[in-house]
Amino acid sequence: MADPDTEKATLPRVWDVVTRLWHWVIVLAIPTMWWTAENSQLEIHFTIGIGVVGLVVFRLVWGLWGSNTARFLHFIKSPMATIRYAQRLFSKNYKPHFGHNPLGGLSVIAILLSLIVQLGTGLFASDTDGLYSGPLNRFISYELAETVTEIHETSFNVLIALIVLHLGAIAFYLVGKRINLVRPMITGQMNAPPEDNEKAELKKPGLIILLISLAIGAGVSAWLFTL
Repeated sequence: MADPDTEKATLPRVWDVVTRLWHWVIVLAIPTMWWTAENSQLEIHFTIGIGVVGLVVFRLVWGLWGSNTARFLHFIKSPMATIRYAQRLFSKNYKPHFGHNPLGGLSVIAILLSLIVQLGTGLFASDTDGLYSGPLNRFISYELAETVTEIHETSFNVLIALIVLHLGAIAFYLVGKRINLVRPMITGQMNAPPEDNEKAELKKPGLIILLISLAIGAGVSAWLFTL
């Protein structure tokens, strides 16, 4: 019988530190932005929002040339591949994907798109009294700003619905498959053997790529703060 400790030690690392930090900062930022909006702390709300814009820009860049499991090409699959995965999901011999599975990839893209809409409209939105507004608000008319603000408020409900669906999927894998998807996002290491163990290798880019990605995200936020 295999030693559980030895088997655990051989499980591959799946998420790099940067991707994990980004994930948990976003997890904290979303409820914080909701709370500041609900409690009329709009100066803080806009400040955090502009910071998150930089984080999302960083994630988009990181999804192009970051670690292999963070890249969009790694988890965005064709409709047929997604259907085949969904069929295997309920088999007795199911094994987890190395990184996001095709359905999880759809969830990531949906949440990212929803975040982009939420943040993009927030840059043009303003409060009822016009005392606080996004940095790009002055470039549009008052009437358009009202419309954008309404979209901003409505799109948050869409974002929350997607997050609830995401949490539901995590609960399904934990209860139905005995696979904890949260722990790897904390430790970086898978807690169950992946589907194709031979190809399960985390490949991280060099420090230069990371610094360029961070600089792009931070640069966008810094530019918005100057407006």
